[in-house]
Amino acid sequence: MKKIAIATFEALSLLAIGSIFPELANAATVKISSYDVTNTHLSGFGGWNHNYNGTINSNGNGTYNYSDGSGTLNDGLIGTDLGNTHLFFKSDNSTISTFLNQKSTIANIKLF
Repeated sequence: MKKIAIATFEALSLLAIGSIFPELANAATVKISSYDVTNTHLSGFGGWNHNYNGTINSNGNGTYNYSDGSGTLNDGLIGTDLGNTHLFFKSDNSTISTFLNQKSTIANIKLF
């Protein structure tokens, strides 16, 4: 039997899940192929910088909607300073929609 990639279960649970759902034994990390963001600020705002290669449209209130692109949030790097992270304000009610390159069942999501 192959090991299941769900680390939060104990060994006994892993054996039971592996025998009931053998397709989980092939679990792998799924990449985000693109993402959209609503109600966000442009790169450079507040001294924070990010990249985005999609369409960016103004909402007319200082925030913008990003669509059909990729950038800092899915480049595979964990931002460590103001030069490579995306700034969000809770008061802007931003949303991020992620798009995967394959049909997937998500067991957990890690945000950094």
